[in-house]
Amino acid sequence: MGASAAIAIALAWGGVQFSWGSANVLVPLILGVAGLVFFIIFEKVLTREPIVCYKYSKYIQSVLSATIALAGTYFIPVYYQACKGASPILSGVETLGFAVIAPSAVVGGIIVKKAQKYRPCLWIGWSLMVIGSGLMTTVKATTPTGHVIGLTVITGFGLGWVYALVQFPIQAPLPVGINAQCMALLAFTRAFGSIWGVSIGNTVLQNILLHQLPQEFIGKMTTGIPIVYALIPTISSLPPILREQVRMAFADGLQLLWKILAGISALGFVSSLLMLELPMIGVVDEKWAMQDGTQKDSEDKESAVSPSISKV
Repeated sequence: MGASAAIAIALAWGGVQFSWGSANVLVPLILGVAGLVFFIIFEKVLTREPIVCYKYSKYIQSVLSATIALAGTYFIPVYYQACKGASPILSGVETLGFAVIAPSAVVGGIIVKKAQKYRPCLWIGWSLMVIGSGLMTTVKATTPTGHVIGLTVITGFGLGWVYALVQFPIQAPLPVGINAQCMALLAFTRAFGSIWGVSIGNTVLQNILLHQLPQEFIGKMTTGIPIVYALIPTISSLPPILREQVRMAFADGLQLLWKILAGISALGFVSSLLMLELPMIGVVDEKWAMQDGTQKDSEDKESAVSPSISKV
C-alpha cells in the first residue's frame, strides 16, 4: 500500500507542482516502483505462505478494467461541465450512459452461465472498450451531447462485461479451497487499478491544461492548476473568445486521456487472447460446510447446557 501511494503521489505531482525530473517526483516514483518489485520478490521467493495467489498474477485484466472504469467515472462529468456548461446534477444524469456498466454486467453473467464459456464474452467486452475509447478520442468541445452519450454507452457496455466476468478465468484453473484468497486479491487489484485511473487522468488533464489554458484564465487561480476544477462553474460567464479557448483546452486534455485509455483497452484485449478456456468449477469447498456444521453442533450443545446452568 505504501508503494502504491508513493507512485500515486509522484503521478499527481509530476509536471504540475514539480517538474518530472525533480527529486520531489523521482524519489517517490522510484521508491514506489522499488517497493512493488521487492514485494513481488518477497512473496514469490522469501516467504513460505504468500498472501498473493501467483497463479492469478498473469491476469492483468482486473487492473486494466478498474483503471478505465474510474477514469471514465471521474472525467466524463468533467467534460460535460467544462465543455458543455452542464451543472453537476445534469452532468451526473448525462454520465448515466456510462453507467450501463451495471445492466451490462448482469447480461454478461447470464450469458456465461448459459454458455459455460467466458472467453468470447471477454473478447467482445474488450473489443467494445477499444472501439468506444477510440471513438471518444474524436470528441471535441463542439461535439453534440447526444453523440457523446452514445459513445460512452459503447465503452460502458463493454466495461460491464469485462469488470464482472474477469473473475471466471481467475477462478477456473484454481482449487476451490483458495477461492477466498484469489477474490481478495481481485479486490485489491481493482483498488490498485482505480488509483491508477484517477492518477493518470489527473496527470494528463492537468499537464495539458497547464500548457493550453489562456493566461487570463490561469490568472484567476491562486494556487495553480489543481484548483482549476473549482473554476469550472465560472467558464460559462467568461467572454465568448476566452470561454471557447478554455473549453478547447479541456477537450484536448480529455482526448489525450481517451487515447491512453484506448491503449490500455487494447492491452487488455491482447491479454484476453492469451487465456485458456477452462471448465468452470461447479462444486463448493467442503471444508467450509464441515466447519459450519461443527460450529452449529457446538452452538447447539452450548444452548442445551445453558438452561441447566441457569436452573442451578
